[in-house]
Amino acid sequence: MNKKLIKRLIIAGFFIFIVYLTLPKVYNTKSSKTLKLEQYEIYNPSDIFGSDLTDKSKLYISNKFGLKEINLDEPIRIEENTQAKIIKKISPFKTETTTYDIKVEDTIPPKIITQKNVILKGGENLKNVLDIKVYDYRFGEYNFELKPPYVDFVTLIPGDYEYEIEVEDLSGNKATHTISITSETVEIPLEEANSLEVWTNRVRKLPKDFEPNLSEIPLEYNLSNDNIPFRLQPEAKIAFMDMADTLKEEKGLTILITSAYRSYEYQEMLFNNYVAQDGLEKAQTYSAKPGHSEHQTGLTVDIRTPQFDIKDFEDTDESNWIKDNSYKFGFIVRYPKDKENITGYQYEPWHLRYVGQDLAKYLYDNQLTFDEYILQNTQ
Repeated sequence: MNKKLIKRLIIAGFFIFIVYLTLPKVYNTKSSKTLKLEQYEIYNPSDIFGSDLTDKSKLYISNKFGLKEINLDEPIRIEENTQAKIIKKISPFKTETTTYDIKVEDTIPPKIITQKNVILKGGENLKNVLDIKVYDYRFGEYNFELKPPYVDFVTLIPGDYEYEIEVEDLSGNKATHTISITSETVEIPLEEANSLEVWTNRVRKLPKDFEPNLSEIPLEYNLSNDNIPFRLQPEAKIAFMDMADTLKEEKGLTILITSAYRSYEYQEMLFNNYVAQDGLEKAQTYSAKPGHSEHQTGLTVDIRTPQFDIKDFEDTDESNWIKDNSYKFGFIVRYPKDKENITGYQYEPWHLRYVGQDLAKYLYDNQLTFDEYILQNTQ
């Protein structure tokens, strides 16, 4: 290569270098940030990125197809973890790029809308009178199956109660709502009062003047101090006599009636005496208010042995036989052990209720109280 060519190349390179030094430079600064957002919330971009967004900014959010430019004037919802980029023009020759790692999380609990106060009448189930809607922040109203333990409340004891409903969404967010419940008494219609399946308890009462068709029980089946025969509905009377006769024939044991049909007025006198003796709260656990007593139906007897009072009846051979055999004659132990929270009354092994052989066998086989049977079939 000759010297002239080398000299020309050096001079050209010098001029190129001078031109490079005089040209304006484009600078790009970079930074990164992390954001946490509500998963299904709708945001305006400026609410998320604040002062990082200007009228000279462009916003891009990553999706499965790459980066998508976002209109800064339109709201957005980000449902998955992603990345966003803001490219902001500072000057004709300077830009600023900020990268955001966006983490989303659903933290908003569902919303329960229902009554604050509910009245339950005569043993109604809360789930049958409750008007409830549940809203999820993402999906809106969704089907809410009312089932235990969420909404399944029944009481046969009048009074005021509180019941808490809890729901949970797919993200594990929970919401609760407390309902105030008042349990009230209703009067039983006459048609039902005459039925074998008449249901009396602390929240269901018979009409004051109700008296069923009654038949006197022979004195040999009674334990009465004044020789006045007790009375029952004819079907219940025949069934009891058959049961007592069978027990006598099979085991040589005797059961006697100490109480059968009671009028409203007699029950009122009896209950008031118990209240005077033990106070209202305790008396209500073993005695019914007038109108609420099964004895007024003419389908119920209290029994004992000739030797032992009813309070000692539980530990007798007669009691054991009754527990295992009374259903064969259509009777049930109306207030069984360990069911006080259901029946509303203490355990009474001497208190027998006639319901007919088919139902009595069903209750015996399934270990159900009469109340549980009614609730299962009417609620």
